[in-house]
Amino acid sequence: VDRELYEHNEDLIGVYFNEPSQPYFSIGVFERGLLFWDGNLQIGSHFRFVKYQSIKDYETPKYKHTASYIGLKLDNGEVAVLPILGGKGKFRDVFEFQRFLVRVLEDIQS
Repeated sequence: VDRELYEHNEDLIGVYFNEPSQPYFSIGVFERGLLFWDGNLQIGSHFRFVKYQSIKDYETPKYKHTASYIGLKLDNGEVAVLPILGGKGKFRDVFEFQRFLVRVLEDIQS
């Protein structure tokens, strides 16, 4: 993970810990993007750095009680799966993280 952070030369703002016992599931929140484990990647490292500017849209699962990811639709046509595993019932963390993304994406567009 450290190598990934240095490769992108980014300032870390915060970290969301999905599983404290498994830090590679954490999400690094940086000034210009997110670094996270994307199980959809089939080659090389499963860590992916996604710049906020490359996010064109997003979607969360329809069922609030089981929502555990945000699908990030990227400008190159790919969909990155951002896992957000915390919270219980309809108060899952995925919706708080979605609010954060909405604000970031609105700031970029303005």
